[in-house]
Amino acid sequence: SMHASWGNTIDPLEIIDEHGSDPMRYFAASRGLGEDSAFSWKEITHALRFINKLYNIGKFLESADSEGTPNTVDAWIVSELALTADAVRKAVEAYQFGAALREAETFIWHTFADNYLEMIKYRLYSKELPGNVVRQLYDDALKLVAPVLVHVTEEVHSHLVGGESIHLSAWPDQYTVDEQALEKGRLARDIIAEIRRWKSQK
Repeated sequence: SMHASWGNTIDPLEIIDEHGSDPMRYFAASRGLGEDSAFSWKEITHALRFINKLYNIGKFLESADSEGTPNTVDAWIVSELALTADAVRKAVEAYQFGAALREAETFIWHTFADNYLEMIKYRLYSKELPGNVVRQLYDDALKLVAPVLVHVTEEVHSHLVGGESIHLSAWPDQYTVDEQALEKGRLARDIIAEIRRWKSQK
């Protein structure tokens, strides 16, 4: 615990001055409502890494100008986003902001970046995938964390799709789940993960 009389308090304004308000907002949102929780530099560092990841994915996709036809893998990521957007909305409605943040972060960092982007990179480079489709999908995923990470999401949104502020845009509930694509996509993801593991062991 922190007490001013013990002289062990953290001044949030110092963190905001050095790193901006997004990491501090992330830390606050990740705690449970009414939960008495100790300040954690580890959480701030994690938030900074996530913010950096959001920005770098945006930079990578900014130049994706390829054309092409979406396939089963694209239908899979759309289905995962539909499930995530629904889970985040339900968590927010129940005032479970930490859970909402975790759902959105898992989708963006792991499902979208670590898995989907790795699966489609070659299609972006060989111009076999509509870059604008992937950009729009990522922009919609950013909306799930925009209420907490207000600055980085606005910055990436302005470069990715432009137009009005991300904070004035509609919640991404237009996506639907394709059960077949979900099953096939998850199988492909697991197979690729196994191959990667095998390669790194060799």
